[in-house]
Amino acid sequence: MDRKTRKLLTINRGLHPKSDVDRLYLPRKKGGRGLKSVEDVVREEKCSLFHYLAKSKESLLKVVHDSEASRGVNRSRDENVDELASSYWPTKGDLTFESEGFLIAAQDQALNTRAVRQVYSGSANAQCRLCNTQAETVEHLISGCSQLDGTKYKLRHDNVARYIHWCLCGKHSFERVSNWWKHCPDSVIENDSVEILWDFNIFVDHFISARKPDIVVINNEAATISLIDVAVPADKHISAKEEEKLMKYQDLRIELERLWKKKTTMIPIVISSLNVYLLQKTALLGTATTLWKVLQLSGCG
Repeated sequence: MDRKTRKLLTINRGLHPKSDVDRLYLPRKKGGRGLKSVEDVVREEKCSLFHYLAKSKESLLKVVHDSEASRGVNRSRDENVDELASSYWPTKGDLTFESEGFLIAAQDQALNTRAVRQVYSGSANAQCRLCNTQAETVEHLISGCSQLDGTKYKLRHDNVARYIHWCLCGKHSFERVSNWWKHCPDSVIENDSVEILWDFNIFVDHFISARKPDIVVINNEAATISLIDVAVPADKHISAKEEEKLMKYQDLRIELERLWKKKTTMIPIVISSLNVYLLQKTALLGTATTLWKVLQLSGCG
């Protein structure tokens, strides 16, 4: 029954043929698909029965069979990342059936990249079909390919930043469109209490190399400045990227605090390219689009 169910999911593009089968049955809050396995249900009933029998006073009935070991997701993780929050997106159910299946397969490293083909079919060339400098893995395609750096990665980054700007406009009572993806941020918007800068080059008294965070929020009433910069790296680079952003804008933060006499805070928004809320969905869809288009290029096999 479970096999037939998986076959139907694969036929209807809801389950990638090489995706992790075990993960299909993990709860959504743990990053799985939430499907209930008939085999697991039977096993759970057996375990419950054995546990009941183990409480019996008869010595022959005091044997308890351990249930199946907890399943895990084979994905590189950063120990400082909240795994519960990172696995929030499958619980929302707002991705299409096909997109969810494709992204799960990407997280499982199950897509038909050249590196995977070399392992399973002995293909001679595992180099990326775009940059031809590194092995073509899922991780390389979603965040490490130099040929995608100024195009697909930038579009994904800008969409995340655009959503944040759209939310800030709503929070501070600026006029905005009803849908964030139609939002076109102006370089400078302001009202009586708040000024928001978008991709704005800030001029200071002396040379500072990093002077252009994605968003700057100047709150005149609270006498605060928030420097917001977005990054969408691979899972294992999240903490390093956050530290990089904090260090990158440290000089600008100190200089603005000195010049403008307002408490200045750097806020790095670092989102895994394969893993966080509506922001998560925005980044995930950008990742899915990039992977799908690259894998359709000639040489995919």
